[in-house]
Amino acid sequence: MKLASLEPTKEVLRAIKNIPERVCAPVKVKAFDGAWALTRRAGNSACDYTEQSTTIFIDGTEISAMVPLAGTITADGAFDIYLSFVDDDGAPRQNHIIGRLQGAKGSGEFSRVGGECAGVVRLDKRTE
Repeated sequence: MKLASLEPTKEVLRAIKNIPERVCAPVKVKAFDGAWALTRRAGNSACDYTEQSTTIFIDGTEISAMVPLAGTITADGAFDIYLSFVDDDGAPRQNHIIGRLQGAKGSGEFSRVGGECAGVVRLDKRTE
C-alpha cells in the first residue's frame, strides 16, 4: 500500500509555479436588471403623504433613479436604498428602504431617517 505524501513533490511545485496568474472578472448580478416601480405606503400619520411611487433602475448590484437615490442589491434580492427628497416645508429628508425582490415582485419597509414616518414598500418590475 502506498500512502500520499504530506509534502508536494518537486514536479507538483514546478507545475504550480508554471500556472499563469488569472484575473477573474467581477460577478454581476443580472437577475433583477431593469426598471422597477417602487411604491411607498405610509404606515402612520407622521408621514406627509399616503402613497408615493417612483421608478428605480437596477443594473447588476447598483440601484439608481432619476431622483436622488443610492442603493444596492445582492444576488438573493436583498436591497438597501436611501432615497432623498424635500418635504412640503422645503426641508431635506431621507428615507431608508430595505426589503427583498423575488422574481418580478418585491416588498419591504421604509423609515424616515431621524423621523417617525414609516411604512411598507412594494416593487413591481416594469415590462414595457
